[in-house]
Amino acid sequence: PRSTLFPYTTLFRSYVAYPTSDKVVAVQVNDPAFPILASVDVIKYPYDLQLSADGSKLYVTNWGTRRLTDLPKVSVIDVSNVSSGQMPVSREITVGKNPEVMALSSDGKYLYVANSETDDVSVIDTATNFVTRNISLRDNPDDPEGVKPTHVSLSPDGKRLLVTSSGRNALDVFDLDNNDAHLGSIPAGWWPTASLEVDGYWYVLNGKGEGTGPNPNWEDIGKMINGSLAQVPLTRDQVELDTYTAQVRANNNRQLGYYPNIDPSCDPLSQNRIKHVVYIVKGIKTYEQLLGDQPGTNGDPSLCNFCCDLSRGNYCFTPNTHKLADEF
Repeated sequence: PRSTLFPYTTLFRSYVAYPTSDKVVAVQVNDPAFPILASVDVIKYPYDLQLSADGSKLYVTNWGTRRLTDLPKVSVIDVSNVSSGQMPVSREITVGKNPEVMALSSDGKYLYVANSETDDVSVIDTATNFVTRNISLRDNPDDPEGVKPTHVSLSPDGKRLLVTSSGRNALDVFDLDNNDAHLGSIPAGWWPTASLEVDGYWYVLNGKGEGTGPNPNWEDIGKMINGSLAQVPLTRDQVELDTYTAQVRANNNRQLGYYPNIDPSCDPLSQNRIKHVVYIVKGIKTYEQLLGDQPGTNGDPSLCNFCCDLSRGNYCFTPNTHKLADEF
């Protein structure tokens, strides 16, 4: 469950989302028994919650939809009569696909919603509960998908929108006073999940930190990945921001240089010879654990736990993986 706490004059209420039950409940937290005051069903997989400035409306992002053909929605719940056991859904606002974290402007007029599957941020006018505009995370409409904004926050002065772009490992900064101009992308760690601007710094929380590295002791990969917190000095210098942005682009496009100038006559795509594409997904293990002994590669045999070598009596632990590597 995810929750948001709102202090009233005489009591405290916590609103809690239950993703697998598709509902939101209001809990009175200044009572040791934590009684549930009211409950309401929402669309599907409620994720983030945000109260309006006056505390009368609760906005809820829904990861799922009721039907595959439905558009993604943010549920608006009327919480003005929770003490009477009532918190009905008053409206459903269409946003981008897979809405995640929301942020409310300091004056309460606008709600910013990160849409991770459409690579944009929906801006909701809280007076009308309509989306007024969408802020794209792609530099150009033809750019590839996969920026995946997962978190939004606002600078203390409300002039800058900070977006964690998990898919390109960056913090994106927008100027809300200048037609949502993209100021720049700041390099982050692996899969940033939250950001904040405080006292002249941008702080970025990275879910997977810097990854794992070699795994000589057969550790579980999940236990080897540590998150990280990055502290970046805030800058308004456009030259410095442009330098950061160039670094992010280089980080995300560096693999493209491995396959230069393919001869069209040798390109199977141009000859329509591909009939099927088969994905073979191998997770949990590092490259060296499976293929550290593969001839002609930049592997480390000493880190190979499931290999085919003479030291193990020429026994091959992963014959299919090695055969695929040999023949394809």
